[in-house]
Amino acid sequence: MVKLVKYLVREGFEITVISPELHSSSKIDKSSECVELQQIKRYTVSQSNWFNQFLLKRRNNAMSKDSASNLIKSKKNKSFSSTIKIWITRLIHLMYTLIRNMDWSRQVTLFIGDNNLENYDFVLSSYPSLGAHWASRRFAKQNKEVKWIADFRDPVNYEMNSTWVGFFVYSFLQRRIVRKANLVISISKGVLNKVLGRGEFANALVYNGYDSEDIPHITTTNTTNQSLLSFSYVGSLYGGERNIEVVFEVIRSLIKKQSATINQFRFEYAGAEFKVLEQMASKYKLESVLVNHGFVTREQSIKIQTSTDFVVVATWNTEKDQGILSGKIFECFMLKKPVIVVINGDLAGSELKEIVDDISAGFAIEDASHEFVEDKYKLEEFILASLSKKLVMGELKSSYNKKVEQFDYSNIVSDLSLILTNI
Repeated sequence: MVKLVKYLVREGFEITVISPELHSSSKIDKSSECVELQQIKRYTVSQSNWFNQFLLKRRNNAMSKDSASNLIKSKKNKSFSSTIKIWITRLIHLMYTLIRNMDWSRQVTLFIGDNNLENYDFVLSSYPSLGAHWASRRFAKQNKEVKWIADFRDPVNYEMNSTWVGFFVYSFLQRRIVRKANLVISISKGVLNKVLGRGEFANALVYNGYDSEDIPHITTTNTTNQSLLSFSYVGSLYGGERNIEVVFEVIRSLIKKQSATINQFRFEYAGAEFKVLEQMASKYKLESVLVNHGFVTREQSIKIQTSTDFVVVATWNTEKDQGILSGKIFECFMLKKPVIVVINGDLAGSELKEIVDDISAGFAIEDASHEFVEDKYKLEEFILASLSKKLVMGELKSSYNKKVEQFDYSNIVSDLSLILTNI
């Protein structure tokens, strides 16, 4: 959203942003601040006093010993009573989420009325925030000339860890939003198809992307040892649901064939799940190549990635959830960093693999591909060829082509500006 605002200002739009009031302990990344944000009106709206005092306090007390995601996560080999408890907790969590969003939506509507914020051409709301969509719907309904653009960074009816009740409710709410909006936009073909369902509605694809102007503010280094090939993975492994074992399997195969030695590989990790990564590597006796950086800042994260030869990115593509494009991939696009993308799930032909292949960003392999075994051999050859180039040249050159520029936010927002003008 920050990048959309930045470049819409450059396109000549006057912009007002209304967002929730963040918790006092929230960590704010000031690196995304830009001069354009000084040219817009920015307001924060809090939840109602009733909500904060009655519901939020109780919710925080309930979450003091564990996170909401852990409390509603399915657990294997649990008793019937434990399963029922998790199911009830999910329903309570669903009710809390709906009440929180309804409350914030009402607070925004009251704020708009109190501050006479009416003279606008468009209102753009973004999910994840049902409250933003609901407040925007009310605003557009009260101001007939306003066009409402409903943006979905994620689908509302996301099926992971959802009960059938939750999925039904969220699907119903999503359909209502889509039907009422003048335009629906989303970040990928897969998410857009899931949001639209079988209906025919005005829609547009607005990918996440990268901002090439961020590069001067990022200290990039490439200090990797010339005698080895290095990889990095930064972020969550979702308890192993993002599985990158195939990379270790291929490295072990090269060592077994004596095409390389274990000392010619290094794998750097930053995040909270080093133990999960270590379990994957241990299956192929590669724990010794791992380097754990633990929690890091975004700047440190980028330094780690730029100092390694490959950034490993993991996502999934399934019958239920398609078009999942990890935000990490666009950081790689910005840095023109070679990637190895592992796509888990039960469905081949993912959008991310199509993009990686189209812009020559590196190598993408899908668990569900009928050519998975053959692709493992190709990945093995790709890594061996990269190691050979590194030993001779001292570094790996970027193989990206010009098509990567379609993911620069300046180009993304230029296209969005034309779409807005046309409606």
